[in-house]
Amino acid sequence: LALKKPIRVQANPANRVAQTLEQEFVKAPSEDFREAVLLSLCTRNYTSRVIVFCATRQSAHRLAIIFGLCGLSFAEIHGNLAQGDRVKALQRFQNEEADF
Repeated sequence: LALKKPIRVQANPANRVAQTLEQEFVKAPSEDFREAVLLSLCTRNYTSRVIVFCATRQSAHRLAIIFGLCGLSFAEIHGNLAQGDRVKALQRFQNEEADF
């Protein structure tokens, strides 16, 4: 299979972050400690307006359960949710009703 005259489209070709956004990357000592490190950071250092990306829907749901058990306000968004539920979750985050 070959493409004739392919073009590449990029949303942000310079790989720049919006000036109003702050990015932080933290490497956990091992995968076994990833959730513990994240929870520690979210309760001590980064307590509001935080977006956490997960590799799978199952990981996102697991974190939502953990955050809920720890009393953190969160909005869970992933592909297994109905579109209406995703929109409501985004609105909760935008309205600062959810910190994560």
